[in-house]
Amino acid sequence: MRGVGTVVPDRASGVGAGVELTTARGLLAVADAPATRNLALTVSAGCVRSARVWVRVDHQRPLLVPVGSAGWHTVFVPSRIAAGVHTFRLRPARLPRHAPACAPPAVSRLDFMPSSSALLPLLGTAMRSQDPSANSLSPLTADPRYLATFLGNFDSLTPENELKMLFTEPTEGTFDFAPADSLVSLAAANGKQVRGHTLIWSDELPAWLTNPLLPWSPGGLLDVMRQYITTVMQHYGRQIDTWDVVNEAFQDDGSYTQSVWYDVLGPSYIADAYAIAHQADPAAKLFYNDIGAEANNPKQQAILSMVNALRAQGVEIDGIGMENHTNAPGYPTDPQLEQTMSQYAQLGLRVEITEMDVETQGTAPADALTAQADAYRAAATACWDVAACDRFTTWGFSDAVSWVGAQQAADLFDTNFQPKPAFAAVDGALFRGAFAPPVPAAARH
Repeated sequence: MRGVGTVVPDRASGVGAGVELTTARGLLAVADAPATRNLALTVSAGCVRSARVWVRVDHQRPLLVPVGSAGWHTVFVPSRIAAGVHTFRLRPARLPRHAPACAPPAVSRLDFMPSSSALLPLLGTAMRSQDPSANSLSPLTADPRYLATFLGNFDSLTPENELKMLFTEPTEGTFDFAPADSLVSLAAANGKQVRGHTLIWSDELPAWLTNPLLPWSPGGLLDVMRQYITTVMQHYGRQIDTWDVVNEAFQDDGSYTQSVWYDVLGPSYIADAYAIAHQADPAAKLFYNDIGAEANNPKQQAILSMVNALRAQGVEIDGIGMENHTNAPGYPTDPQLEQTMSQYAQLGLRVEITEMDVETQGTAPADALTAQADAYRAAATACWDVAACDRFTTWGFSDAVSWVGAQQAADLFDTNFQPKPAFAAVDGALFRGAFAPPVPAAARH
């Protein structure tokens, strides 16, 4: 096996640790692995029917693993090992004499599954308790498949609109938490987590804030911010432990977004918001969230500069949310996303994909679902590979209840709440299947 494969150390550590391989004959790899429950092999049977791969860890008895169908997919190999340096040997089983002379079985990647499912990135989605039109039934009550699909497939929810200031404080000093409360209670009753989105943003603000009877003074507007953030965060307490404190503060060119907050308080409104949020709940994880900064560009550089400035002032900020609203053609690639995530991780920040969807208009119908799955897979793979990535959240999950409309077919499930190839791509990239409960023998027939 010497010299027949190229071993590339994985760019991550911890949860996403793995080894990327390029070989079709065999491989000897020495890797520093975390405590492992399963090995996950990304394999292809090539053109060989009933292909199999020998897998051996250190001096354990080798396992003969069926590769299964053609095409690249993931095979899980039970292998409990302690954290540390181990030797992994992978070799396709001897091919039968009558095997066709074409692509042989191949292994392209070896991932180490953590010993606890709690270490996996969470899979989240935006949820609605009411329709934004206000004249339609809530999706929670209009179609039972909406709730069932969420409960059966996701770990956390983000209120899509219910925690934005337009809805939570429609009249100055009068708060309405009922719509958001219904989602938070739903999550608590079913063991799901909640992301708080969003405290301070330039959009979806009430008229009393954006069009006051008298112009705001800096002190008066800062008091409004303090009361708002404190009231909202303390209302939920530990029911919501992660908040997007400031949302979309920068334009594509890296300049600040114009808003009542910026116009009256200047750039310091960002530091003020984080300081107030930390005081309201010192244990909460405080995120900055933005769109279009998934790859290196002026907005991304502005975000990095902002984080460094906040840190220099001693302001608490814990993570960056990358929205990743994108399109089937031209989506951010896995390496681009990993590079961006790694930049934040090097600053000691956590990172999440927070609002992903993939629009398909402009893609040939025959290719749309495949291209969409590739876009979702790239982002989910990046989240798996970078240990600082804690959660992968989509902005809605069914084309039937989508902020961009059903015609864009941007979500993981179609209008009939059936999973699309994109869902399988995300599920596989996050290796959630490795922690699925075993199927009872009586249920296998």
